[in-house]
Amino acid sequence: MVSFFIHAFVSIFAILYPIGNLSVRLGLAHIKGDTQRIHKAAKAILVVLGALTTLLLLEQWLLLLYNISIEAFTIGCGLCLLVIGCKLLQGKTRYRSKQKTIFATVASQGAAGATMCLTANQNHRWFYVPITFLAFVSVLVLSLLPLLVANWLRGRTGQKGLSLVKRATGVALTVIAIEMVVMGFADILPSFEQEAA
Repeated sequence: MVSFFIHAFVSIFAILYPIGNLSVRLGLAHIKGDTQRIHKAAKAILVVLGALTTLLLLEQWLLLLYNISIEAFTIGCGLCLLVIGCKLLQGKTRYRSKQKTIFATVASQGAAGATMCLTANQNHRWFYVPITFLAFVSVLVLSLLPLLVANWLRGRTGQKGLSLVKRATGVALTVIAIEMVVMGFADILPSFEQEAA
């Protein structure tokens, strides 16, 4: 149970990357007043919380509705996260405005996909749903901290410090993505062997 919480927390933390990307994604970098920044951040975090909670509760129904196997979904999410992880490793997260929006959309889809994949493969799925919920609530609450101290943090760590954190997050995300792809293929291959026999 504790190991699953840690796995879920690290997965969601690496995907959302609250230290570097959330303030840019929410457009809070230009807001000077702390009260406005807190209000906008809290509103955005509540929206993300609502979306991820809905996906967590309705994941099985959505996969059945679109006739998508959890194995194929896991592989797809893993590949999506692999792209994001490689971009973070290369330090390429600064784009022009249109491309920045696309990157944020992909990262959001990665978070939604990872949230769904965390519980979908578990034997007693409903036992793991509250643990996953607690993990992404913890990440979202932790996301407020960098937003509150964004100017101070940027001044203390500088661009090199933020780049180091970004690349470390890229390593974690790439490892999680590879694990998801390998687990998806490992689940698919036995079913192919049974169909061939």
